Amino acid sequence: NTAVASISDQFADMFKPSTSCRRPHLNIDNLRNELFLNKIIVRHGIKTAKEMEEWILARNQFMAKKYQTEVEAKAKISDRALEKAQTYHFYLGLDATWYDE
Repeated sequence: NTAVASISDQFADMFKPSTSCRRPHLNIDNLRNELFLNKIIVRHGIKTAKEMEEWILARNQFMAKKYQTEVEAKAKISDRALEKAQTYHFYLGLDATWYDE
């Protein structure tokens, strides 16, 4: 909870109260739920809130590189969503593949 709250504070413009918000936005409760459902803590041996926050930030960097280099990834989302992600340096709301990588 602490890690997700910290991420939502750092990227406040990218988090919305609606559970069905549009890309590239995320909802804090949906993010927590996805982290739990995808067993991120267990799969990656995360033991502290700081480790979780670092893992989420690393996944954000992974997604930034993905959308800078992969033409087919860019083709699947709107230009507006990508521009907003680039403006706010937050890419996790573009797609959910980062949970699986």
